[in-house]
Amino acid sequence: MRHPIVEQLSRAYLELNGEIANYLVRKLNLSPQAAEDSVQSAFESALRLGPEKLSAIKNARAFMYRSAYNAGVDYCRHSQVGQRHVDDACVDTQKYVESVDPFRHVSVKQELDVLVSALKNMPKKRRKLIIMNRVQGLSYAEISRQLSLSETVVRKHVNRALSDLLNVLRVRTGESRK
Repeated sequence: MRHPIVEQLSRAYLELNGEIANYLVRKLNLSPQAAEDSVQSAFESALRLGPEKLSAIKNARAFMYRSAYNAGVDYCRHSQVGQRHVDDACVDTQKYVESVDPFRHVSVKQELDVLVSALKNMPKKRRKLIIMNRVQGLSYAEISRQLSLSETVVRKHVNRALSDLLNVLRVRTGESRK
């Protein structure tokens, strides 16, 4: 013999599944299919409850609404986590493709060659200051102390070196000076 609440839940499911699905579409912004799946999932979960828990249900309609709502919330959470994994995978894949793309590799190598050549053609003092700042990671104050130059002079030469390097790259890519 079936438990009386199972009969009530079955009737509630058959009578209300469309109504509850529409409620989930409005409340949780689910697609109609996801809402129907959530209602179905709630009904199946209810049928798996033991006799003690089934006996505690007083209102089958309210129980179905609440259970379907909870299933819909779970669906939303699961979808968001899944979307984050997809987004992360796309970003990681794009980084991988860029890192192994032979054209990108050649382009980066060519840019590096252009920059090295530009550094070699810079005045010796400017080249030394930019290398100390950007390669060795020394601050303007540290360079100033080591070379007995004013911080302003160091800053001026480093900024000029950066500007020269940027202009060389712009000329290489055909971009006009901005």
